[in-house]
Amino acid sequence: MHLQTESENYKQYYEIVGEQKSIWTISPKSPTYFQEMERYERVLKYLPGRGGTVVDLGCGDGYLSYLIAQRNYRVISVDIAATRLQKLKEKREEQSIKLLQADIKRTGLADRTVDTVVCSEVLEHIPDYEEVLQEAYRILKPGGQFIVTVPYKENLKTIICPYCHRAFHPDGHVHRFDRENLAASLHRTGFRVLRQKTFRNKFLVHVQYHLKLKYGWFLRAADALLCALMPEFTWYLLIVARKNPGKFV
Repeated sequence: MHLQTESENYKQYYEIVGEQKSIWTISPKSPTYFQEMERYERVLKYLPGRGGTVVDLGCGDGYLSYLIAQRNYRVISVDIAATRLQKLKEKREEQSIKLLQADIKRTGLADRTVDTVVCSEVLEHIPDYEEVLQEAYRILKPGGQFIVTVPYKENLKTIICPYCHRAFHPDGHVHRFDRENLAASLHRTGFRVLRQKTFRNKFLVHVQYHLKLKYGWFLRAADALLCALMPEFTWYLLIVARKNPGKFV
């Protein structure tokens, strides 16, 4: 009897997710669009200005990869699910994007060959997430930059499946991150943390959801103001780190 490996289970799960949701087709007034664009723009803000090659680990449907490529970076979009990469396939001809279906813990990319690695809203899904950090470190050039976003101080409350009676998180999250524990993991891997930012005010999320406000300059400005006033009352944590040239894995 064949028992599915962890990688096979993840692949099956994300193939299903890829068929069910996509930012390419949702309304700019939807809460999901607001949620995704808010973190995409934060990641774009911290990309290094010198260009080069960016690897998007766990790229999902590839919208962030597409936005990065529009800024004249060469992009390698990595995801385990073919259905998610397919959504980017039609767009990649317009941009410098390479698609790679692979486990993000073992991409197969060469050592020390990329300038920047992005990993946005991925680590919270991976039980052994430090292997992803190690893979990012391995493929980055010395001094290369790693940009990570994760849910900030998330309540990992689980629910019970009515069919199998197992407890699970509705979004498949298995880790709760804060500034200290993620920074410590990055440090153990060999990264030097350059900056940490929290964003997406929780109060504004509810306002946008009920009023169906279109994402734009007003919401961005309101979020920046509220996050400055209430940095702990936020959904996301962003960390920018640099590969320590003196350590190799």
